[in-house]
Amino acid sequence: MFDISYDYSDKRKFKRLTHPAKAIIEGQEYEISDWSENAFKIEHYTGNLRISDETTALVKINFQGFKLDFSRKIRVIRAVHPGGCLVAEYIDPSSKGREVLAFFSRGIITGETRSFDVITEPFNNPVTENYVRNYFQPEPESKSFFPKKGPLVFVAVFIGVLILLHIFEFFHTNIYFMQVDPAVVTSRTEILNSPVKGILSEIYTEKGKKLHQDQPIFKVINPELQGEIEEKKIIILKNRALLKEKEKQLADGLQLRQIAFLEDELAKKETLYGKKLVSKPEIDDLQGRILELKRELALLRAQKERIAEIISINEKDLDFSRSINSYNTVKAPFSAVVEEVLAFKGKYVDEKTPVVMIKPDSSGKFIQAYLKEAQPHNLTLNSRVYIEIPLYDVELEGVLADMRKEDNLITAVIEPEDDDLLKEVELGTPVRISFKKKHPWLELK
Repeated sequence: MFDISYDYSDKRKFKRLTHPAKAIIEGQEYEISDWSENAFKIEHYTGNLRISDETTALVKINFQGFKLDFSRKIRVIRAVHPGGCLVAEYIDPSSKGREVLAFFSRGIITGETRSFDVITEPFNNPVTENYVRNYFQPEPESKSFFPKKGPLVFVAVFIGVLILLHIFEFFHTNIYFMQVDPAVVTSRTEILNSPVKGILSEIYTEKGKKLHQDQPIFKVINPELQGEIEEKKIIILKNRALLKEKEKQLADGLQLRQIAFLEDELAKKETLYGKKLVSKPEIDDLQGRILELKRELALLRAQKERIAEIISINEKDLDFSRSINSYNTVKAPFSAVVEEVLAFKGKYVDEKTPVVMIKPDSSGKFIQAYLKEAQPHNLTLNSRVYIEIPLYDVELEGVLADMRKEDNLITAVIEPEDDDLLKEVELGTPVRISFKKKHPWLELK
């Protein structure tokens, strides 16, 4: 009995393609039956991955002589066991693999990128007897006292070709000591993640929009922090109402009037007491009532001061919480163009969630080449590089600016000397590069 699991994904946004490609998953190589810019499908999958499992796949593409290997993180969205199909989507925000797939997808769909057989089909005319008779009849022999020139010409051409091959081998060996095909045109991009856990409440931009520095891009609401802010607002409102009540009581002056009245009565009683017209307990009772009113008045004043102090503390705490919440609005770090919006409004995000991808608002294009681990030992930074882009008939030079390891490949970054020549070149366009190394003789001036 088949064990089928399926995870419904978004509506299909990309065309499916069936051009040959392979994927290595957990050390096993599989033929990809069809693929798109967003996902791929394997018909005869023998592994153990299940729905929602995540892993890394090494994707291999060989099209029109361009060989490209790159690693992408994937998540299984459909799996049929045993020996059934596997459908996986790309989940990492890396731009290089997506740009290559987008380039090939767009070229194949629009017809800009076609196989060699399709291109040469109109010229494949059959060879018939009439064709041979019309175009390959021998010329009549001419009589001459000199020997035939055919053999001499053949020998001379042969010797010339040998000399040219030796010259080419000399220059190729000593100048272009390494050629790399899996290279693409790309650009610097920066992925902006959510600063905190929360809900993506606002997205102020969209794909293709230009941004100036410090322009708000998106905002994240932290539900817990927002709840604390609202609770602090309520506490401040309650304390302000209580403070207003205490101030009203003090402004009314009831305790002061009562104290003044009782002090007058006490003075009269003391006079009468000297004449023995009132008793001592009456005097003591008045004095006790006056002291009690004075304590109430002092307590009311202390409560007013304490409430005012609490309100001040709560307001400072509220301002601090608001300042933290203001950091949840992410702004453009530099003048840029929105390359892609990677999340949607209302999505729950955290510090690892990519939201927007931006690139500098200028050409800023460069070349990325993917080398095997054994290749870069012959390279040094600032090495001269010859760059050829056949699809645009562009040739230029650059320098090796950086090398970094990613999974099982070494990524080489080549900075072109004149990036204006790449303005019209689409991202993901395949490139051939040759690393240059001058021969000592050529360095002599």
